[in-house]
Amino acid sequence: MMTATFLQRDSRGRAADLMPIIDELKANGRSLAQIAKELNARGIKTPRGGEWQATQVARVIAHHQIEGIDEKPQRPLEGGNGSSRSHSSSIKSVG
Repeated sequence: MMTATFLQRDSRGRAADLMPIIDELKANGRSLAQIAKELNARGIKTPRGGEWQATQVARVIAHHQIEGIDEKPQRPLEGGNGSSRSHSSSIKSVG
């Protein structure tokens, strides 16, 4: 039995595999609907085994962009003196 975590990991891998195809089609001026139609014509199924729709293509692109952002290192906020500060330090207590 496939778990939701397995499906999520599998769909991320498939999305990464599909991005070169999607990027090529986008570079050639294809719309999301046309990309979905082309994926279906090539016999490429969605992670759940269905047919592609424009919305699903948009989600693959969005998830790929988000994952690219998540891989960038996080930098702390810099104060005026170069020291790090946290959001909680600006909260004043009431009492």
